[in-house]
Amino acid sequence: MTQMLTGAGRWTAPQAGEYRVAQGRVWITRDGDTQDHVLADGECLAVRQGEVLVVEPWTPGQGVRWSFERSRPAVTPLRLAAWVAGGLVSVAAALREWALRLDPELLAD
Repeated sequence: MTQMLTGAGRWTAPQAGEYRVAQGRVWITRDGDTQDHVLADGECLAVRQGEVLVVEPWTPGQGVRWSFERSRPAVTPLRLAAWVAGGLVSVAAALREWALRLDPELLAD
């Protein structure tokens, strides 16, 4: 969701992600960071969860449209394996149920 910034303010990142400028130019100062950041159309700044930014339009009185996009977890081999395993368990349970409907004695001891 795009928001409008018309004056200086503090913003706290709800979670890790990117502060992205859609239109305009913004001046950003981070708590604990000695560098200021200036972002223009399409540029973004990675932020950590709970990070506090002081944000203001580069040109006083000129509005800036911006958005926040949360980070998505990276797909790692372990996450992929867990996802596939979860799917296989579901498929196996469905096949077992189907087989028992066809022949209730099929899986009897």
